[in-house]
Amino acid sequence: MNKNDNEPLHFSAESILFQLDKAWTDHAFPSLITNAHWGFGKARLSTYRSPGEWLILIELLVYYNGFGDFDVILYGYGNRLEKIGVDPYFSALAPRQSFPSSEFGLHVPPPPT
Repeated sequence: MNKNDNEPLHFSAESILFQLDKAWTDHAFPSLITNAHWGFGKARLSTYRSPGEWLILIELLVYYNGFGDFDVILYGYGNRLEKIGVDPYFSALAPRQSFPSSEFGLHVPPPPT
């Protein structure tokens, strides 16, 4: 048993659900469907909780039809984040050459020019 298990939480389930609902209405929540622009591959959900903090991360592996390439999109929600929703580094519009394999364990080459 963790020593923090008996400490009172400084947030409520309602506050978490409120943030997730707001993200959905603001179109800042991931869509797990395949459409004309991209194909959904895999998703991973990671969570963290302590008495004073909570964090939900959703990672999507997608294939962009227009680029002909794979990408990883990261969505974050939590009570200590400056911005919720998609992380701008992990989006199709982010400028980068490729994913460094040592940092992410997956190398994806840049889109063809």
